[in-house]
Amino acid sequence: MEENLHLHLQNSSKKRCYFSLALGESNDVRDSAQLLILIRGINDYFEVTEELAALKSIKGTTTGEDIYESVNDLQLDWAKLAYVTTDGAPSMVGSMKGVVARIKKEMGKYNHSHPIAIHCLIHQQALCCKSPKLDSVMKIVVSCVNFIRAHALNHRQFQEFLSELNVAYEDILYHTEVRWLS
Repeated sequence: MEENLHLHLQNSSKKRCYFSLALGESNDVRDSAQLLILIRGINDYFEVTEELAALKSIKGTTTGEDIYESVNDLQLDWAKLAYVTTDGAPSMVGSMKGVVARIKKEMGKYNHSHPIAIHCLIHQQALCCKSPKLDSVMKIVVSCVNFIRAHALNHRQFQEFLSELNVAYEDILYHTEVRWLS
């Protein structure tokens, strides 16, 4: 069954024009390192596929080289790699010995363009939510929404504007701050 899936993955990877990798390394409850490899690709017909390429246990160390070897076992065509998304761990993004650096080095041997490395979007969102204070932005947005809703002519014009754009939402609601009684 494993061989069949491996052959299917290799055959489907040959049909892709470009693909991206998402790599995540974590420890399970037994402190075993687990590497998750996801592949998203696009073919000539602009059909996008996303597959779990592998979930591998890594014995011993989890250096960039160890993780790269696990990814390289999939026998991917590096010339078609466009993006690499990682969890931001030093073993992933290290400039000298990280997986991304190792992939770029391998691609450089064959004069392929380097993939774009992206820090995981979920982690980016969590980081962005911690630092900025969005009160000033929310005050302006709430003020605009409430202004549109408070004046009938503005509200009708805004509804007409939305219908011309064929958007999913046909109207906006008043924004009120809800406070719960404790």
